[in-house]
Amino acid sequence: PRLMPDLNIYDQLQFLIHKLQRDIAQIDEAYPLKKWFSIELEMFTPGPRESSSFEDVSARMRAVRQLEFMVTDALHGAAHSPGVAESAYTQMSRVPSSLLDAVRQTNFSIEPSLLLEDAEPVDLFDLVSPTAKVVSYLRNLDNSLSFAERLSCPDESRALLDDLGIVDPGVQQHLSTLFRSRYDCINSVIERHAAYQVLEIGAGISPRGLHWSREHPGTVYIESDLPSLMRVKAKSLRDSILDDDTDHRGVLHCCGLDALNLDSLRHALEYTDPEAALVIVTEGVLLYFSADEMQQFLQNMHTILTERPRAVWVVDMVSRQNLTELCDFDPSVATAVRSVFGATQRAVMSANPFPDDDSISTELKSAGLRVVSQTLLRDPARPDAVPPDGDGSCAGSICGSRKIWAISAAGERTTTG
Repeated sequence: PRLMPDLNIYDQLQFLIHKLQRDIAQIDEAYPLKKWFSIELEMFTPGPRESSSFEDVSARMRAVRQLEFMVTDALHGAAHSPGVAESAYTQMSRVPSSLLDAVRQTNFSIEPSLLLEDAEPVDLFDLVSPTAKVVSYLRNLDNSLSFAERLSCPDESRALLDDLGIVDPGVQQHLSTLFRSRYDCINSVIERHAAYQVLEIGAGISPRGLHWSREHPGTVYIESDLPSLMRVKAKSLRDSILDDDTDHRGVLHCCGLDALNLDSLRHALEYTDPEAALVIVTEGVLLYFSADEMQQFLQNMHTILTERPRAVWVVDMVSRQNLTELCDFDPSVATAVRSVFGATQRAVMSANPFPDDDSISTELKSAGLRVVSQTLLRDPARPDAVPPDGDGSCAGSICGSRKIWAISAAGERTTTG
């Protein structure tokens, strides 16, 4: 385990434990669960700072947060209701067993609000969520990605493809190549930055978090998306972990997130070390933003990356040139792409604010961001089809001139890989 003597999150955990101790002390002595709360809290008190690992402190932080949620929200009314005499058994029966399990988890956790509260509506992007299932299914068309089939809801995904009219096996294979190339390229860029903390914004039905936490013990991977989608996915993630025979894995945490809300982004990062390296990942998310939404998100990212000087943002920035290349690759693919975009009721192609890569770089610079690297997607069937030829066309590969961008708030030299 990675030992971190100067871990800021260690102090945050101690502060939270002391706060929760005071909250529990205010509960009436006759309340049957008061002692249980204290015992649970004692379980999560860390050892000396010099012997604590980041993974352990983060796990305890998440557990204490979920215990706090139970104390201050789920049981607050019962704890202070005069004249109510309930047994501990009766009160415990009203607490979801899944939440009690989550409190004790160390390598997997679900934000308690996803378990106990109704999801706050984010109507703007609710229609985008079904496309996540389609992308997940096509990405794993060859069934080579661990955990992917279970997460992607194959029957529902195939029905969605039928509704969209994307039934041609050749078209499905082309789209699979694009989505898988994008997924693999992002993974390679994350590996390059060697961070043991990862936040994925808009994780969709991607298996990346499950796979990453399985293959990288000692790391923390935070998955986030719209609450309605994450609530469903989190249950599948938990089942997949329970069925997995891996002895030691990294931490996987699930939370709801509104990408356009700065406080929501900060909350998702609450269980990470602000002084350590961090990779923030967005895959297939920015494509659905309007120009105003894009500016808001870039402003949020500038703030987060400034607050986290060792953080880097790994993202598939997409321009109108990229979308034109995709549609020019094959007429049937163009029809399929337009069908998917149409289902979201978002003006994806016409509202894209970036004519080309140069305009992306300009917009990033104006937002106070810097390009660390650009890595071309590689079509495994045609690895020599990129970079594009002189006129900018990329007819030989469905990946076209698409790139994965690594972005930071710090001034670093731009490279191309």
